[in-house]
Amino acid sequence: MDMFFDMTLSEKKKTQRKISEHCGYAIIFTGRFSLKQLWKETFYLQNSIEKGSSHIVEEYFQRTMSTLSLTIMELLGMSLGVQKSHFMSFLEDNESIMRLQYYPPCQKQELTLGTRPQYDPTSLTLLHQLLVCELQVFVDNKWFSIHPNFNDFVVKIGLSNGRYTSCSHRTMFNNKTPRKSLALFLRPVR
Repeated sequence: MDMFFDMTLSEKKKTQRKISEHCGYAIIFTGRFSLKQLWKETFYLQNSIEKGSSHIVEEYFQRTMSTLSLTIMELLGMSLGVQKSHFMSFLEDNESIMRLQYYPPCQKQELTLGTRPQYDPTSLTLLHQLLVCELQVFVDNKWFSIHPNFNDFVVKIGLSNGRYTSCSHRTMFNNKTPRKSLALFLRPVR
């Protein structure tokens, strides 16, 4: 991840995400959601269902992250009192997206946002934060910081037909240290 985000802007733009595609680089320094600017760079990878891929990132993404997310969905299904395989018809050949995200330091925090308060519109999100605590969740009318542990994933439940409550979350800024994260968004096929 460091190798990619440490490249020059012109090098990163060679992989720029096209409007109709789910893969590629995007730089988001815009204020389209509020008066504050969003301040991040993102590289998107979509789960390609092709077997036998020789790319290391695709291999990691397809096998490890997808397997982990499907296992969590099986456990959630069991906790709801349904068969462990209940969600598999919706998720087995899923169209998951992995995002590598970089939030550069910003000296004018009052003018910027990492991400606006939001709910993830996916079945499940697995988030790995790299050592900088800027993720916050909204619980009982207060924002709480989620402190990263290098060996942990934050699991955010999204779509569950109201059986589980998803929490609003946002990303704030650190004016000295960049924040990096890796997120997998498990999206049902139908």
